[in-house]
Amino acid sequence: MDLRLFRYALISAKHGSFRRAAAVLNVQQSTVSRGVRGLENQVGTELFERNHAGSGRR
Repeated sequence: MDLRLFRYALISAKHGSFRRAAAVLNVQQSTVSRGVRGLENQVGTELFERNHAGSGRR
């Protein structure tokens, strides 16, 4: 497993959105979103509820 994906998920949870996590990590929002989706696929469950206002924690 890629530990970078865990970091994306942790920072997203801490900041409440993929957009804010991307700003903190200095990467594109789509990179964080795809990374978290990849982690979710690897562990077999959704970690975040997605909506237009930001990523809600599950």
